[in-house]
Amino acid sequence: MVSNFKKTYLFVFALIALAALHLSYTRYSGPNNYLYSFVFKSQRREQVQQSEKQYTKNINELFKIVHGQDPHIALMELQHRMDTDPYVFKNCHSMAHEIGREAYKKYNDFAAALKYQDITCSDGYLHGVIEGRFARVADIFKDMKSVCNNYGIEADRCYHGVGHGVMYYTSNDLPKSLTICGTTYQNIPRKRCYEGVFMENFLSGSNLHPSKYLNPDNPMYPCPQEKEDYKGFCYFYAPYYFLRLNNYDYKAAIKWCNTAESNYIYTCIRGVGSLAMKFNIRDPKYVESLCNTITTAKLERACIYGMASYYFTFWDNLSKVRQMCSTLEEKNRLICDIYVSSKERRPVD
Repeated sequence: MVSNFKKTYLFVFALIALAALHLSYTRYSGPNNYLYSFVFKSQRREQVQQSEKQYTKNINELFKIVHGQDPHIALMELQHRMDTDPYVFKNCHSMAHEIGREAYKKYNDFAAALKYQDITCSDGYLHGVIEGRFARVADIFKDMKSVCNNYGIEADRCYHGVGHGVMYYTSNDLPKSLTICGTTYQNIPRKRCYEGVFMENFLSGSNLHPSKYLNPDNPMYPCPQEKEDYKGFCYFYAPYYFLRLNNYDYKAAIKWCNTAESNYIYTCIRGVGSLAMKFNIRDPKYVESLCNTITTAKLERACIYGMASYYFTFWDNLSKVRQMCSTLEEKNRLICDIYVSSKERRPVD
């Protein structure tokens, strides 16, 4: 009797031990567990730290050129590094921002700093100069009403830069920045300002002033929670953050966009097309091939439209966009040409 009891006891004990071993294995092995998560996050932290060192080294060298020579030469050096260093190419917009802010600090005069403006890295320098100006003005609301007055048809770029500047002014307080844009501007200037705000939010990180409105476990945040007036801008720029977290995997980004709210999948994929073009500006056919992997015709068109829009943003030259469109497959060339036509009949603000 006692012997049977001991056998039963040992059997139950063995089952408990096996269950504990299985639980331990489940918890610490495989791609979706705590150990993997810990290792992955540690590796990502090391990559971020290395990236920060690389970023700081480049910025310090460019700042020396700003102060020792002038911002134009610093931008020329940035352009040269873009051509030879993939890391600089991917971070050039943020670096141009930094050069713009440093230029304003050097001259302490908006007009003097803008003498060196060019479109390197999608107007990053202009955005940085505006940020530098807003950091020092006593009344930002008054300044916002006049800062873009002299830009005419190019005012879109300036108002977009104002959005970046407002985020810099508010230390990346997203709701406050959106409210400032909304109460200061109407119509197209307001939309461009919103764009700059959301772009700055998703670009921000350890290299610039970090935003608390980012979530690495949910890169689409805060788009689903935003008001309808803001959602389109949010979903367009959210892929910036996803791509940075996922080693610029464009196919993964396209798949990820399909998890967005149904009304904004198109917008998200248009954002991916734009960014694929941004980071592969000399290889439109590669970007087209990424868009061609999309099986839904409407979403494929969104990707092509996004790539065309960024090509224009980068070169600021419709003739170059037309030439690029002519190299695409017929179905994509039509969408590309539609984009060009939309820019040709753009109204003056």
